Amino acid sequence: MKKLFLKYFKLICILFIPIVLFSLILEVQVGDELFNFQSVSKMVNGFTIYKDFNVIITPLFFIIGAILQKIFGNYLIVFRLYNILSCFLFYIAFYNILEEVNISKKFRITGLLICFILTMNVIYSGANYSVLATAIYMIGVKYLLKEKNKKTSFILGIVAYLCFMAKQNIGVFFILALIISQIICLKKECIKELFIQSSTFLILILFSIFLFWIKGNFYDFLNYIFFNLADFSNSYFMFVLSEIKPIVVFLIAIVLTNILFGIKIIKEKDKNYYIIFIFSVFLLLSIFPAINMYHIYIGMTCTIVEIIILLDSVFSKIITDENYSEKIKEIKLISVNSLIKFMNCTLYILIILNIAIVPLNYRNHTIEKDIHSPYYLCIINKNTKKDIKEVCNYINNQKNIGTGVIVFSEKACLYTPILKNNNGDFDLPLYRKFWKRGSKRTYKKNRQIKKCKNIIRR
Repeated sequence: MKKLFLKYFKLICILFIPIVLFSLILEVQVGDELFNFQSVSKMVNGFTIYKDFNVIITPLFFIIGAILQKIFGNYLIVFRLYNILSCFLFYIAFYNILEEVNISKKFRITGLLICFILTMNVIYSGANYSVLATAIYMIGVKYLLKEKNKKTSFILGIVAYLCFMAKQNIGVFFILALIISQIICLKKECIKELFIQSSTFLILILFSIFLFWIKGNFYDFLNYIFFNLADFSNSYFMFVLSEIKPIVVFLIAIVLTNILFGIKIIKEKDKNYYIIFIFSVFLLLSIFPAINMYHIYIGMTCTIVEIIILLDSVFSKIITDENYSEKIKEIKLISVNSLIKFMNCTLYILIILNIAIVPLNYRNHTIEKDIHSPYYLCIINKNTKKDIKEVCNYINNQKNIGTGVIVFSEKACLYTPILKNNNGDFDLPLYRKFWKRGSKRTYKKNRQIKKCKNIIRR
C-alpha cells in the first residue's frame, strides 16, 4: 500500500505543475471548452440534457461536470478543475499501461514525458469528453493486459459501458477491440470472458435507458446520439486546412510506427503486443469525421505506447547497464540512470517553457474579479468582457419590455452561463446541420429560424 501511494504521489508531483498551469492560464474564449461548459451550466440550472438543449455525445462527461459544479459552484474555474482531474486520469492510465507491458522502470517516466509533450495541447483545449473517454479506454487496456479472471472480466464490462457513455464512438471502438483481441489471444477461452463482459455491459445500458425513459429524454437521446449524428458526420468530414501539413506528418509517423510495431509482433509473438496494436488501430479511427490535430493527439495515444516500447527495446539492446559500465570506466561517462534523469529534466523544462510562452501572447487581458460571474478568477480579454456585458444588458432590457432575443451564433456560449437561459439548439448551432433537411427535429428548427425576427447573429 505504501509503495502504491509513493508511486502515485511521485506521478502526481511530476504532472501537477504542467497540468495545473496549462489549465489555469487559459483565457475565456469561444471554443470546445465553452461549448461544453455551456451544456454543463444548463444542467446545473435545471435544464435536461438532450430534451432541452443540443448535445451529440453520450452523457457521462456532462453528468460528472454537473455534479462537480453543483457541489463547488457553477464557475468556469470549477470546470477547469474537472479538466485537471481528467488529465491526471489520462496520463496515469497511460503510465499504468507502460507498467503492464514491462517498460523498464527507469524509462517509464521518460515515456510519460514524451507522451505529455506529444499530447499537451489537449490540456489547453479544456475539459473534454474525448479525454475522459480515452482515459477510460486506456484503463480498459490496462485491465485486459492483466491476468484474466472473473473479476477483470466484470471490470472490463463496466469499463466498456463507461467508455461508451463518455463518448459513443470511442466506446464502440473499445468494444470491437476488446472482442477481436480476446478472440485472437484467448481463442476458445474467450467465450466465457466475453459473456461476462457483454452481460455486464448490457445490464448497465438497459439501466441507463430506463433512467432516460423516466426523465423523458430517451427519444431526444436517440435523436441526437444516433440520427442527428449522421447529419453531423456528413457535414463535418473534413480536414482543417491550416493543419494539413502537421496532420500529414503525424499520420505518416503513426503509419510507420504501426508497421515497425507489427514487425516486432511477428518476431516476438507477444500477446500483450497484439492487444496494444489492436487497441491502437481502433483508437486511431476516432479521428474521424473531423480530422484535426486535437483528434489526432487523442487518437494516437496507444500508438505512443508502441513508440515507447520500440524505444525501450532499442535503448536496452544498445546500452545495457553492463556494457555501459565498461564505457564509463574507459571515457568517464555518466551512468545510465544519470543519463535518463538528464533526459527527463530536459523534457520537463521543455514542457514548462512551452506553457510559459502562452501568457506572453496576452495583451489586453484581466482576471475576472466579480464573484457573481461564471468566469470568476479566469483570465479574460477586456474586449470580450465588454462584448459580454453589452449583449447581456441588451438581452435583459429586451426581456424587461417583453421581447425575447436569441443569439444565433457560436458566441452564444459566452452569454448563456451568465443569463442562465436556454434556447435549445439555437445556443449551439452546428452550421450546415441546420440548413439541410436531415431528421424531422432538425428540419423543424430550420423552419423556426426562418420565422424568428429578434435573432442576433454575431
